[in-house]
Amino acid sequence: MIKYELIKVVKSPIFIILLLFFVALNGLIIFDHKNERKNLPVLQNIVEQYGTKIDDEALAGMKKEIDHEMVWVNELNPKSGEQYQFPYEFIKGHEAFLYQHLTDRELNRLFNLNLFTQYYETAKSVDDIYSELDATEFARQQIKKYGLSGEAEETVLNQANLLEKRLQQLVKNGEHRHFFYLGSVYEMHSLLFKKLGRAIAFEGMILVVLITALLTNYEFEHRTFFVAFTSKRGRNLLWDKLAASVIANVCAVMLLIAATLIIYFSVYDYSNLLFVPISSYFNSETPFPYISWWNLSFLQYVCLFVGCLLLSQLLYMLLTFSLSIWLKNSYLVFFTFALFAGVSLWLPSVVSLNSKFILIMHVNPFYLIMNPHVWFMGNNIFTMFPYFEAVTIAAWAVIFVLLGFFSMYKFKRQPLN
Repeated sequence: MIKYELIKVVKSPIFIILLLFFVALNGLIIFDHKNERKNLPVLQNIVEQYGTKIDDEALAGMKKEIDHEMVWVNELNPKSGEQYQFPYEFIKGHEAFLYQHLTDRELNRLFNLNLFTQYYETAKSVDDIYSELDATEFARQQIKKYGLSGEAEETVLNQANLLEKRLQQLVKNGEHRHFFYLGSVYEMHSLLFKKLGRAIAFEGMILVVLITALLTNYEFEHRTFFVAFTSKRGRNLLWDKLAASVIANVCAVMLLIAATLIIYFSVYDYSNLLFVPISSYFNSETPFPYISWWNLSFLQYVCLFVGCLLLSQLLYMLLTFSLSIWLKNSYLVFFTFALFAGVSLWLPSVVSLNSKFILIMHVNPFYLIMNPHVWFMGNNIFTMFPYFEAVTIAAWAVIFVLLGFFSMYKFKRQPLN
């Protein structure tokens, strides 16, 4: 029977059309940033020559290369006698000269050298930056920003102490001392995990709600429920529908994720960066850098990210399944689901800012997907808990499973008409 349920999804062209549309939309998000990142190969050249780890040998080699290239830069200088140590010093005083007298190849060489120098100077200052970082001060700034007080403030500060310990461990491990795409310039982390991650989460949610509602309500919407639910399989047909929903939704969501990531990694080269710690300072985009709760490589973080995306979609499937049993109409299910999501996101804004309850209210499956770029990290005071994602998914999985059992129990005992 599961096979026949899956055939209903395959025969419905709307899901294939939606899936292709979402993949195309994500492709546009990816290519919209491509022109701004034409100098990304500079990092690959650094990694191929010096490796990803920042050490004295790598810094000495980079400085030697900069000095060698600056001989060429100083030869370009129209004012004889002036000597520069770094390319940005030359660029700053000769903008008009550059575009009038240099070829495109020379300009590209000069700007690549300037970016190379930026990597070098950032690498030199990494230890000094982390010696001044204070997780507690960061938490206090965020508390002031959002106006937290009382129990909420105390809880956040306690979590900040844990984050401070993790920060010290991170520095001891040297996780911050690795080359990666310069976050302050390119914001690649936000592109992949925030823009694309949030897009995939909402696109997957739409697909999951539509697929689950279609399968659960199919007989009621096609007026065949008297035949289907009075057959030998009877109302146990719901178990087949649930199993088919799981299979169909996992396939749809994984196809969406896989297609998007294939496009992304085809455009942007991470081949030499897969094992760089996600907490590398170069990955940071704000004054307080990304700090993961565990020592995770970029590849491990992507795997956890995909797993969290998939599990969150299964939560939405369980909720949709229960709603469909009660409402028996796909349009009503979609509207009710959207209303439930909206209320879940709105409720934290009306909770007292001095109560722990405001933090508890953020433990919901819809807030979870609002900030996918800080999953498994301590950079958001409302999710500044090492196992926030696991607790959110596990708690709501229990709630929705119990709701599903209750819904099926009631369905077996209610009249069909």
